[in-house]
Amino acid sequence: RTQIEIGGKDKIQLAAELQAREIEFTPWWVKALMDNAEFTTTPDVQPITLVRFTIADLGFPNGCTTTQLFARRKEMGLEFCPAATGPHYRLQYLDQPDGEYLSIGMKPITGSDGNPLVFDLNRNGDQLKLHACRANPDDPWRPGNEIAFRLSKVETLAA
Repeated sequence: RTQIEIGGKDKIQLAAELQAREIEFTPWWVKALMDNAEFTTTPDVQPITLVRFTIADLGFPNGCTTTQLFARRKEMGLEFCPAATGPHYRLQYLDQPDGEYLSIGMKPITGSDGNPLVFDLNRNGDQLKLHACRANPDDPWRPGNEIAFRLSKVETLAA
């Protein structure tokens, strides 16, 4: 479990902070996601609890499709992360291990190329990155892929 804070910044402030911290992002996908009307921010800061899994941890030792992955999320009582989780988590997860890729379990947003996308955070050497990956219904997820979903508010309060 990881607790982060989201909100308190609008899209412009988030983009400016990513640039100020020299976080690399793919403008044709990340900017398209953040410019999309489905990407919203909240004026108030709020804590959310994330839980991370590999695809194998979720019961898919041979991988799965996006449709199967999101069905498992629902079966487990996990929630989609708000879209703003991607940039906020990237700004807070500064000690990410080199070579790690972590997708954000969110409702996909259609990118400029017409494909549904979700944010992913990765690190290559000293370079922190905020990118996006495709999440078409039949797109494959490998057993070692990692994804973070939001723990339900009820479970968070009970913990």
